Amino acid sequence: MQLIGIDLGTSFLKGAVLDLDPPGIGHIRRVPFPDPIPGLPPLWNEYDPGQIVAATRQLLDELVPDKGYGDGAKDMLASFGEKYKQYTYFSAAYALAVETLQRGVIEIRISTEADEETRREMRSAAVSAFNPRKLVRPETVEDFLPVGIDEEVSPPSAVVCTTGRCVPVNTPDELSKAMGSLSGSGKGADGNEKSA
Repeated sequence: MQLIGIDLGTSFLKGAVLDLDPPGIGHIRRVPFPDPIPGLPPLWNEYDPGQIVAATRQLLDELVPDKGYGDGAKDMLASFGEKYKQYTYFSAAYALAVETLQRGVIEIRISTEADEETRREMRSAAVSAFNPRKLVRPETVEDFLPVGIDEEVSPPSAVVCTTGRCVPVNTPDELSKAMGSLSGSGKGADGNEKSA
């Protein structure tokens, strides 16, 4: 019989295959823990749960390739469903992990080429908009625009992305509406309140 041991540390995610018959340690692997979310105020240290899940799945796939444990881990986490409500400690972490697996991360990429005032306005709007699955970062946005956009049109101030879709935005109000339409809650494209 074999067991898998996993240690989630803030430097590395470590794992090993433990053999029970005969006793011993089989494969040992480690992968770097994801970097903290950039651009936060000093002394803040937050991590993207989606990146932690992805790194853990990578570790499982390296420990026992072709066994499907990475997919099994995803299914196991998703199976928590509503059970996190039974536990007060860690319930928010379970809820966020399950929602992130099911719905993905909302990324707000603020153009590094926009003027300083526009970047400040967009960053303020992005940080103040509530969505626990969001990730805000400065980045070149041209790579995330649909193919065929006229090259003479100036790039947007930011793009709001989720799995398979990016919406270019130029104002804080457009950013809020795009987040609402991509997250399934908040303000939709029509500006009306939506529910999850």
